[in-house]
Amino acid sequence: MTRLMVLVLALISLAVVMVPAVAAAEDDMPECHEVDGVVRCGPVVVHGNVPRPGAFYVIDRSRLSFESTLVDEDFTQDVVDSVNRTPF
Repeated sequence: MTRLMVLVLALISLAVVMVPAVAAAEDDMPECHEVDGVVRCGPVVVHGNVPRPGAFYVIDRSRLSFESTLVDEDFTQDVVDSVNRTPF
């Protein structure tokens, strides 16, 4: 067989397979009509699943800052006084 014959047979086979699919797709199309320049079509049914939204958030690493926990007061004298007092 020549390449041309193989190509022709492949195209004919493809056409035979595609004709029923195209005819079925045309049957599923809603009927449309035009009124005053507005095209109105019947209902369209879409089959499938609605994808759930997926998102993620990336936070870069940063240096920890302990500046807000620094205390300006010195409690050393308060500790010494509490130790020198009687407990009860």
